[in-house]
Formats: sequence, structure tokens, C-alpha cells
Amino acid sequence: MKVRAVILAGGGGSRLWPLSRSNSPKQFLEIFGHESLFQRTLKRTLQLFSAQDIFVITSFEYRFRTFNQIDFVKGLSRKQKSLLKKNILFEPAPRSTLGAVLFMLKNLEVKCQGKEVFVVFPSDHTISPLASFRLSVKKGIKLAREKKIVVLGVRPSGAMSDYGYILPQSQSSREGIFAIKTFVEKPSVAKARALIKEGALWNCGIFCFRKDVFENELEKVNPLFFKIYQKDKSVFNREFSSLPVQSLDYGLMEKTSLGWGVRLEGKWSDLGTWESFFSFFSRHRRGKYKTQILSFLNAHNCEVWADKLVVAAGVKDLLVVDSTDALLLLKKGKSSYVKEIVRYLGEKKYPEVDNNIKVWRPWGYYMLLQKGEGYKVKEIFLYPHKCLSLQRHKYRSEHWNIVEGTAKIILGRKTIILRKNRSIFVKKGQKHKLCNPSSCRLRIIEVQIGNYLEEDDIERFDSY
Repeated sequence: MKVRAVILAGGGGSRLWPLSRSNSPKQFLEIFGHESLFQRTLKRTLQLFSAQDIFVITSFEYRFRTFNQIDFVKGLSRKQKSLLKKNILFEPAPRSTLGAVLFMLKNLEVKCQGKEVFVVFPSDHTISPLASFRLSVKKGIKLAREKKIVVLGVRPSGAMSDYGYILPQSQSSREGIFAIKTFVEKPSVAKARALIKEGALWNCGIFCFRKDVFENELEKVNPLFFKIYQKDKSVFNREFSSLPVQSLDYGLMEKTSLGWGVRLEGKWSDLGTWESFFSFFSRHRRGKYKTQILSFLNAHNCEVWADKLVVAAGVKDLLVVDSTDALLLLKKGKSSYVKEIVRYLGEKKYPEVDNNIKVWRPWGYYMLLQKGEGYKVKEIFLYPHKCLSLQRHKYRSEHWNIVEGTAKIILGRKTIILRKNRSIFVKKGQKHKLCNPSSCRLRIIEVQIGNYLEEDDIERFDSY
């Protein structure tokens, strides 16, 4: 019986605003040096599945990030990367986890015989140790083959309303395997406390099921979704955007009688709230997490995520999150406010709710550093072996300074190689192309001078 893995990578990550935005969500942020949660999920999943049996579901908006991050997962062969990129599915619209799973099943129908087992993984969680993870997934697969719909759970570290809860029918479960008595998605804190006293686990968001069993159960408990799902693939894809936004938890697990659980032993976090985010990084001391004693003057229980010095004085129970263009000050225990903040900013049309100053492209990104009357300064980053298009500008000249890596520059009929601490001038109207010929990253500072400096002043002569 074939087993396939599905990685859900289309979420917007709004609960970690302003670090995570809809144009650059949590799963793609390189918060572990040069590694993201999505890349870690790929590496973890490849310990159980071959690349040809791993499918990634994401938004078309994230196609550049998805392809590039697969390319730069360390330790993968060229063949593995090619297979992973071939297995990417772009859902027409974000419809939460139930919609994403149905989109995957419908678009893989021609490859499926009906009794395949699917294991669904979020792309933005941390799990350790990996040995426990592998063992739990294997238990889930075994149960799924026995016509159960399985979810992995972990012991809660506290009563929180941000998680789903799985209550076993019996506390004397064998080898961490149990029938589910109650599945409750995001209860109140009081209800969560009561569930924990009864032995409930947090829902880890990892599901195992047989395709035919899942479809039969969906028809029973969620006829609205099944009605659209059973249509022809082209019709389904066309009508997909009309589906309600509904999670797999609400749409199936709370209603099914086939629910079983597997207890995941070890440490798990979805980094889904600022409290859980800081809790994880305070233990691991990674990334930009800073807690220098000298930074806090008569301040208690305060935590900071920033790449600059932050001084807090006379305050307590404060979370500080600094990004390039927005600053969040949040009282501990009030992470639920972030969702309301994002909704408010969206209603008021603040661009910072969706976008930050870093704009992603297939070749890397550019970031606006400074602008004024007649000039603009950008940081331009190119992944290894990537190029911008051959182009010219009618209204501006450009001066490029290499600050990291090696650049191959086509300027008119000349080809020039420049390394760190070298610069070049591109005249107005001159054809030019920037490439990164090496296996290292390339970073340049670009200074634009002219009377019109918008992005549409580009005449392209090839694609990137």
C-alpha cells in the first residue's frame, strides 16, 4: 500500500506579525541562520519518504520562495531537488487545511488507486528528537492502514486557547496509541484546563489517513465540501475558491467516529504565538533573540527579538518585536491580540500588514534602504547561479557596489567579473545584466540616480 507525504506550505503566518507577513510568511523565514522552518520540514520528511513521494501545497504567490528554498536545502542531490519541485501544487486560493488537503487529493487522482495512505505535515513546526518523530509517524501510518483517521498529539505545557485538544477514550493507551473520545479545536482557557485534567493532548497538526476512508468519512460528516470535491477536476479547481475557509480539525476531526491518536514523545512547537516563539528561542539562544542583562534597567520578565540594541526601563511582562518597518510591543499573555491587530491594519489599508520592504523574486530579493529627491538606495541579493534579466533604464543611472560574493556583469558588449569591495557605474540607457556565477551568495548595494525611479522604468531583453 503506497504511502505519500504532503507538506502544507501556503499559510500566511499572520499570528507572528510583524516578523511574518503574507508576502513573506513564517515557514519561509530564515530564522535558523540560513535555514527556514520549511527547509527543516523537508529534511525531516525525507527521513521517512523518498522525494518522489513528497508533495508540497502552497500558494502561487510563494512559488519563488518554494523553488529557491528547495534548491538550497543542504545535503540533497540534484535529482531529489528536481523531484520535489516537480511535486509542488499551487492551490487557487487559501482555504485552510481542509481545502488544501482536498485540492491535493483531487489533483493527484490520476496517480492514486484509492487505498494510498497520506501523511499531512505542517511546514512551520519544530520537532525533536527526530527518532521519536519517525516512530510516531510509523505508528500513525499503521493505524491509517487499518482504516483509522489519525492525528499526532503531544503533552501540553499549559492551558492555551490557540491549540486543538485531543482527549483519549482511555488513559491506559498501549504504546501511545488511543481512540479519540473528544476532539476540541481552540477551546476557551477554562475548557482547556478541564481537558488537560482529563488527560488531553495538544493537536500537532500531523494527520494520517487512507484516501478512500477519508473520502467516505467526508461524505458523511461534511456533505457541503464533499459535494464540490466529487466534481470533475477541472470543475473542482474552478470552484475551489467558493469553498468556505475551514480547517481539517473543524471540518472532519471534530465530527468523525474514526479518529485515533498517537502520542508524540519529545519537544514540539508550532511557533504559532509570540509566547511560544520566545519560549523556543530562549531555550535555544538562536537567531536575533537578545536578552542582554545590560539592555534591561529595572525591567522584569521582558523579551526582545531585534537586530539592534533595545533598552527597556521600568516595565514588566513585555514582548518587543522589531522588524525593518514595524515595531510590536505586546503584553505577555496577550498574543491573541495580534490577530485583531492584523485585521485592523488590513481594514485601514496599511501596506505593512501584507508587505515588508524586502521584495522577493526568482533570483533572490531587493530591499529599499533609503530614498530621497532624485535618488534611491537598494540592497540586492542573488542566490547562487541566478541572474537578473538583460535590461536598461530610460530615466536613471545606477552605481553597484559589491559587498558580498562575486558578480558577473554584462555591460554593453563587455563581460566583467567584480568581487567584494569593487564597484561599477551603469549609464542611463545602457544595457546591463547582473549574475551570480558562484556557489556563494551575492549581495550588492545599488544607488539609483534620476528624475524617475519607479520599478516600471525597465526595458527587458530576456527573462530571469
